[in-house]
Amino acid sequence: MKESLLPANILGELYSKLIINSSINSLGVITGATLGKLLAVRKIRSIFIALMREAMAVAEAMGIKVEATTGGRLDYCQFLAGSGPFQGFKRHLIIRVPFNEAVVTMVKEIEAGRRPRSMTNIKDKAFVAF
Repeated sequence: MKESLLPANILGELYSKLIINSSINSLGVITGATLGKLLAVRKIRSIFIALMREAMAVAEAMGIKVEATTGGRLDYCQFLAGSGPFQGFKRHLIIRVPFNEAVVTMVKEIEAGRRPRSMTNIKDKAFVAF
């Protein structure tokens, strides 16, 4: 019998890619900035972490075991684990929801021409906690 080329947990693999792509792409759309410029800004890294944390909570609620990403092998569970000062410093742990909804709204406003693609979008009230 021929062995399957698909991963055993295909849904977990796909969701893993969804998390990273939706976080990076959505912030890129609302700012118009490249990934390098985005990750150079502490506030944006904090928003990125909050988007990731929220997506992982959804996956957990849906019973999806998210796999480590293939690009860089980021293990979301390990990355988001812990609540001590070191872990918080390490990933700029700030939690506030619903970030994904706010980002989707901004993207739709940009598509409709009601909002420009700009780094000033990071100053939106949705991200005031950062």
